[in-house]
Amino acid sequence: NTSTGHVSNVSVGFLPTSVVAGQRNVYATDSLSNELSAINESNGHVKNITLNILLPISTSLSGGNAFITSILTDTLYKVNITSGTTIDAVATGLLPLSVQVGKNGDVYVANSGSNNVSVYSISGSSFIKNISTGLFPEGLIMSNGGGHAYVADNLSSEVTIINTTTNSVQKTVSSGLFSTSIAVSPNKAFIYATSMGNNQLWVINSTTGNTIEKIPTGIAPYYVALSPNGAFAYVASLLSDNVTVISTINYSVIGSYNVGLLPVGIAYA
Repeated sequence: NTSTGHVSNVSVGFLPTSVVAGQRNVYATDSLSNELSAINESNGHVKNITLNILLPISTSLSGGNAFITSILTDTLYKVNITSGTTIDAVATGLLPLSVQVGKNGDVYVANSGSNNVSVYSISGSSFIKNISTGLFPEGLIMSNGGGHAYVADNLSSEVTIINTTTNSVQKTVSSGLFSTSIAVSPNKAFIYATSMGNNQLWVINSTTGNTIEKIPTGIAPYYVALSPNGAFAYVASLLSDNVTVISTINYSVIGSYNVGLLPVGIAYA
């Protein structure tokens, strides 16, 4: 609870690797049990949705469908979010660790083993093109209003900014050591990148590429999410099992909350 700081634990499937917020539910991707856990935001009730997917790793939502990647089969699946039925499947690059649906009606997949982002049509899941990135692209996020995709390139410690109108690289900016995820301010002026190697959250001017601030986090910060108004950043640290709350107004740490073991994702609901 972002108002009180109260932490509630909800049991889901085995090895949840990502979490995404829908209209009424939050969905956890349970990699080892091959399920989606739909968590009701109001009462915490969990419905397990069985998937015909081996090692699902990342999920993005659009309408009544989920787009899910598998790192075992290197495949993007389009799935009915209610029944778990696979509607379509298409090959991706190697190790598709992250997927996002863009405002332009395309689906973007970060292929960590291929050093690129694959673009697909949301309607037929047909392949459009590959876009080269830095080394081991791991985190992927779309800008709130559309127009851009942001990719955290882990091994090259940079962020690749993609223009989603032309589906081409607009620019690349330096980030912290081993960047695994990014968040973008609502006005797209600032990029927030986790630096696992520095145990910091880096604040980057998206226009100039200059680093504005380096804010301490827990150990091995793996994922960052912003509040809808962009006033707060929430950073999940993998090895200290906590979430650091940061004010993006004055770049100060205002709280830290213990969570479960090895937190790898955050969704603001």
